[in-house]
Amino acid sequence: MQSKKTFRSCIIKGGDLIHPESLEVGEDFLTHEKHSIFSSRKQAATIYLANIIAIEMYTRLGGINLIIKTKERSISCHGLSRKQANQIKSLIEKF
Repeated sequence: MQSKKTFRSCIIKGGDLIHPESLEVGEDFLTHEKHSIFSSRKQAATIYLANIIAIEMYTRLGGINLIIKTKERSISCHGLSRKQANQIKSLIEKF
């Protein structure tokens, strides 16, 4: 059984200061959360790993923007390190 791994964006790598993001890769699902520092609200989206059809990585300000696509929608996470992006990609591809 695979444990959940959580990856968080970093302001130094181009992540958003006001809305930090996190990606959690579990056994069957990927969850993307965007938090707000100024309020207790957060936006969350969950994708079943079997529905992922493409993973794109773009370099920006020393960091990586990761776009995960399904047939219905796409999720983007900004401000990850190259190591984090490669780990996320390999975890999804192992599924």
